[in-house]
Amino acid sequence: MPIEDYVFLVNHAVADITGDDYPEVMLGTGGYFLHAVDACGCEAPAWPKFTDGWMISTPAVGDIDGDHGLEVVTGTRDGNLFAWHTKGTDTGVVQWESFHHDNANTGSYGYALDQGVLERATQPIDCATDCTVPAATPPTTYRAGGGACGTAPWDRERSGALALVLVAGLGAVLARRRRRE
Repeated sequence: MPIEDYVFLVNHAVADITGDDYPEVMLGTGGYFLHAVDACGCEAPAWPKFTDGWMISTPAVGDIDGDHGLEVVTGTRDGNLFAWHTKGTDTGVVQWESFHHDNANTGSYGYALDQGVLERATQPIDCATDCTVPAATPPTTYRAGGGACGTAPWDRERSGALALVLVAGLGAVLARRRRRE
């Protein structure tokens, strides 16, 4: 999966936002996009989301409007706040809901969350098929700096390894959890 710019050194949110019982990792970039990637490295349908601003904070996942669905909320460096409805539910998989994991900021995967479950899928994820083309494909160019700096090319080559890094990180978290049990 290509990333258009840097990913800042903050936590990523991990929750099932597609309703398929497998979690996605959500991360914001300096290229103004919020991505949601599954364990196969595939972008969730209708993602990434464009914010027109750097994201240097961790996305938050939760039911913010009382409909038992999960919303993803993130802020930009410019102070704008964005929220999106998803197909996930507050009883689905929610593994890392916000910065430092939970409302108490423990940073501990072993600390119970107030929503969701850690595992739900009955089968391991099948990555044998190629990723489907997401409904919201990023443009081949994007405007930088709110239009003041012109356009920059979309670089699909420089970050193909990001999906592997995300999967390895998720695997490390799960391995640490199993050792504690």
